Amino acid sequence: MSLRPTLAALAAGPWCWPRPDTIAAETLVARFGPAREPGAGEVTALTVRDSVVTLWLVARRAPANCVVAALGAGARESWRAASLALPRSVPVLWRDVHQAASVEPIVAALDLTRASPGFMPTEAMVDGPSFGLAFFLQLASSVLDCPVPGHLIACASIDALGRTGEVGALADKIGGLRVLAPRIDTVLVAADQADDARRLAGGRLTVIGVRSAAEALERAFGDQLSRLLSEAGADDERRRELTDSFFRLALVGRGAAVDWSPVERGAARALTSWPALDDDLRYRLTFAQAVAARHENNGGELPLPGRDWLAAQPHALQVHMMAHLVQQSSDTGTPPADAVQALAAELRPRILRSGFVPELRLVGACARLQALTGRASDALATQEQLVQVFLDLYAEHEVSYPLAEWFRLSGALRDEPALRRATDVHRQMTTAGGYGDHGEPYVRLAQARAVLLIDPSDQAARRAAQQVYADDGLPTHLRWSACRWADADAQVALAKAARTDRIAQRYLVLRALDEAAAGGDRDRTMSLVFDLEQLDPGPVGHLRRSGAAPGDIARLYPY
Repeated sequence: MSLRPTLAALAAGPWCWPRPDTIAAETLVARFGPAREPGAGEVTALTVRDSVVTLWLVARRAPANCVVAALGAGARESWRAASLALPRSVPVLWRDVHQAASVEPIVAALDLTRASPGFMPTEAMVDGPSFGLAFFLQLASSVLDCPVPGHLIACASIDALGRTGEVGALADKIGGLRVLAPRIDTVLVAADQADDARRLAGGRLTVIGVRSAAEALERAFGDQLSRLLSEAGADDERRRELTDSFFRLALVGRGAAVDWSPVERGAARALTSWPALDDDLRYRLTFAQAVAARHENNGGELPLPGRDWLAAQPHALQVHMMAHLVQQSSDTGTPPADAVQALAAELRPRILRSGFVPELRLVGACARLQALTGRASDALATQEQLVQVFLDLYAEHEVSYPLAEWFRLSGALRDEPALRRATDVHRQMTTAGGYGDHGEPYVRLAQARAVLLIDPSDQAARRAAQQVYADDGLPTHLRWSACRWADADAQVALAKAARTDRIAQRYLVLRALDEAAAGGDRDRTMSLVFDLEQLDPGPVGHLRRSGAAPGDIARLYPY
C-alpha cells in the first residue's frame, strides 16, 4: 500500500505525478497547472528499511512541508566519494567542485510504500552507500547548472574513483518505483546489476547499466555537456584555464580518472569548436586528447611537439611530457619510435644513479619501447637497474612500474635467474609495506605471468592470476589480462565479455595465440597475430616490424 502523494510532494517536482496520459494527471493539471520540472541540483533516490520503500528528494534546498532526514556516517562518506569522483569525471570543473561540495545536500521524503502490510514510519536518518550515484548526479547538476531529467533515477553506489557498485534491496526499489514515482521510466544501475534490474523491471522501465560516474553523466546529460564546454571556450581567459585543466589531467596519468572517454571527447570537442586557438593551446589539447585515448583503448595519434615549443617549457615539464610521448609511441605507434627515442635521448640522465625521479620514469618508458623494438634483453637490464635506483632513493612508490616490467620480461625471455632476483625484491617490498595505492596487483600479475611462461604447470601462479581476475575492484583491463593466465572459469567469463568489450577481445585472441603457438600451428598463429594487430596496432606493429615471431609476439605483448 502507499500513501497518496501529498501536495508538498506534487509541488516538489514531476516525480510523484501520475503519468501524463491519465485522467488523474489531467485532473491535477486542471487544478494546479502542469508539474514543476526539476531544477539544477535536484534528483530523487530510494531507500528500503524494514520493507518500507521511501522516495527521497536530494536537493540544495528543502521543499516546503516535506520531512527532512539527517545523513548518517555512511551517507556522508558517499557524499564525499561523489565530490572526489566528479572532478575525475568532468576534469574541466576542478575549480568549482570544492565550493559546491562543501555544503551537504538536503534529503527530504516525498512518499513511501510498503512491500508488505504494516506500519509505515518516516525515516529520521538516511545512511549507507546506496545514494552514491544520486549524490554524484545532484552535485554534477549543481556545478553544471544543468537539471537532471525528471524521468530518471540512479540506484547505485559510487567510490572516490568514480566506479559504480551494487545496492541492496533492488527488487523492492524497482517495485516501489511504479507506485511512488509513475513518471520515472529510466533507472541507472551498476553495470554488474543491470541484468537483475531488467528482469525485475519486466519491461516497465528502461534499465541502463553504467560502470562509472562519467558514463552516468553521459546518460543523464547527453549533448548538454558538449554544449556547456563549447560555450565556456568562448571566453579567452576561461579557454586557457580549461585547456590547462585538460593538459594537467593528462600529465597526472592513468590513475587520475577511472573513465577517460569524456576527457578524450571533451578535448576533441574543444579542438573543433573553440575559436582562436593558438599553437600552444592547440598542442596542449591535442596532447590531452591523445593521452586520454591511450588510457582508454591504446588509441590516439600524437605528433611530436616543435623543438622551439618544447624548449620554451620548464625542464621538468619537458621530461614529464617526453615520458608520455615515449609511452604513446609504445602503445599506439605514434609518434614514430625512432624520432621519439632520439628526442628522449637529449633529456635522459647520462648516469642513471644521478637522475631525478621524473628522469628515471622517462628511462623506464624508453625501456618499455626498447622491449617492443627488438631490444628486450637491454630493456630487462634497464628495468632491473631502475628498481635498485628507486630503492636507493627511498622512492618505494615508484618501484612497481619497473618491477612489473622486470617480471614480465624475465618470463618472456625465459630468464630464470632474473625471475628469482625479481622475486627476492618483491618479497622484500611486501615485507616492508608494499607499493602504495595501486601497484601491488600489477606486480602480482606480472610475477604470475612470468612464472607461467617458464613453467605452465605452476598452480600457485595460476591461482595468483585467478585472484587478480576475481577482484572486481581492480581495473577491467587488468582483470581481463589476468584471465589469460587464470583457470577455465575465467576463460568462460572472458569469452562472454569479448562479445562487446574490445579489450576483452584482445585477451581472448592472446589466449588463442598462446595455445596455437604451443601447438606449433603456424597458419593459425599468423592469423591470430593479424587479428591481434587489428585490435591493438601499436605494440603488435612494433613487435612485428622488429622481426618477432608469432610466439615471441604473444610472450612480449606488454599488457
